[in-house]
Amino acid sequence: MSAIARTLESLETGPASSFRNLTVFPLLHRNDEEANYLTLDEALEAGCARVTEIDQSGSVPELRFVNEGERPVLLLDGEELVGAKQNRVLNLTILVPPRTEIVVPVSCVEAGRWAYDSPSFAAAQHLMYQSGRASKLRQVSRAMAETGRASSDQGAVWNAIGEMLGSHGVNSPSGAMRDAYRRHETTIEDYVRAIPNESDQIGGVFAINGVVLGLEVLDNAETMRKMLPKLVRSYALDAIGSRTARQQPIQAQSVSGFLEDVAAAHTRSSRAIGMGRDLRLSGRRIAGGALVDRDRVVHLSAFRLDEGAHSDDAEQGLARMLQFSRRALKFRDAS
Repeated sequence: MSAIARTLESLETGPASSFRNLTVFPLLHRNDEEANYLTLDEALEAGCARVTEIDQSGSVPELRFVNEGERPVLLLDGEELVGAKQNRVLNLTILVPPRTEIVVPVSCVEAGRWAYDSPSFAAAQHLMYQSGRASKLRQVSRAMAETGRASSDQGAVWNAIGEMLGSHGVNSPSGAMRDAYRRHETTIEDYVRAIPNESDQIGGVFAINGVVLGLEVLDNAETMRKMLPKLVRSYALDAIGSRTARQQPIQAQSVSGFLEDVAAAHTRSSRAIGMGRDLRLSGRRIAGGALVDRDRVVHLSAFRLDEGAHSDDAEQGLARMLQFSRRALKFRDAS
């Protein structure tokens, strides 16, 4: 049995919490394990880590992460880093070893800025919105299989953010994803307050408008407590943009069926950036990623794909990646 299937089999699904059109089913597991790492927020606040452009000129798909502390630092797929030359999101989950400097793969979520507004990055209090993150994860998995690099289709990311900002009525001069969170900050925090963290909760299954869309699992309740608000904010932004007058009730078998699909998904393993192994999940309408260290699932994300999600033309995707590469070079030259 795989580490992912074993982890999911050990979980208990608790009673759902709902607010408006967002429902979260807590995933519970009783253990006394404590995190042996710091979260990104904790490491930056303690001053034992910093995130900067890869060099003074910068490179759109890469950032430099320096961990000067004595404990590993957990960077979560989709966490947003704001500042420096443009805002980025992490392309996958990474556990950075102590006393280590590494280059981390990222995607730009602010297409219209390429100039310093700070020497280093700060962590935003949200992850990339759910639908954008699911699409990016699929792109990264495809690139890893084809090229070995954890890169997204940057052009597609920019296009999706532009469409999202338009659908939310957000006018962002730099095309910044963050401006959508600012626009809806009050409403988003209503969602956060309404979705409690449960005792022994290490994960959650998330549904919008009665449809199960994804799950998140971490390796202990302490980390989940810290990350749940960020996760809720990422789903809340999608929920706000897709509210319907009538909502379908969520059937228990929908949640259990989704968990079974994730457990049964095909996994492809590769050496992780930093500590552990990176797993890419693919299956019946499922896409996911996980970081496993010493046979322990540190973080698992999985998303339900829309019908036709696999119909992207590969040649078009490669063409967009080549266009992005040329654009990235122009950014570097312009600096």
